[in-house]
Amino acid sequence: MNITLELTYLFIGICVISSIIYIYTDIIEHKSTIIETNKSIIRDINNDINNDINNYNFINNTLKVQYIQLKKYIGTPDLIQLNNKNEIESISYMKSLRSNELGKYNGFDFIKVNSNIVYSQHPQILFNNMIVGKYIFIPDHLYGPILYASSTLIIDQLNVPDKYNIHYKDTGKHKLVLLNCYD
Repeated sequence: MNITLELTYLFIGICVISSIIYIYTDIIEHKSTIIETNKSIIRDINNDINNDINNYNFINNTLKVQYIQLKKYIGTPDLIQLNNKNEIESISYMKSLRSNELGKYNGFDFIKVNSNIVYSQHPQILFNNMIVGKYIFIPDHLYGPILYASSTLIIDQLNVPDKYNIHYKDTGKHKLVLLNCYD
């Protein structure tokens, strides 16, 4: 090999190493900025949750824990239902039926946590107080089999976004229904 070729390889090697060091340094600097931003966001969320916990009276600890988890994961609920003692009865995540936004809550359209804990025997004895729902199309002939399959399933044909309810009014056929499941 001649000296010119060796110097060319050395030059290319130095350029590659310099580029890698530059990119790595930039990533490290950017990563520390992202980490600080995330820490700030988490701090704000925790402060917000602590303020909520101090402002609200929870009927039971199960509801309180689920409220904290959902608020961290999804955000502020759309509806908080209080009783006459100013205690939280339920929290709900559900867009207005005038909205056509589907799958807003990590793929679900409806999430409700009740203070009242119910028990089911399907598939085994479980306690639950959460209902999750998704707008889907279900052919009429499958309503019975679906409801028979599990006592935890509910098909809501009327509480659907307005445009689908108007379609039902005009045609007598459902485009979407809200399939709820106790979880």
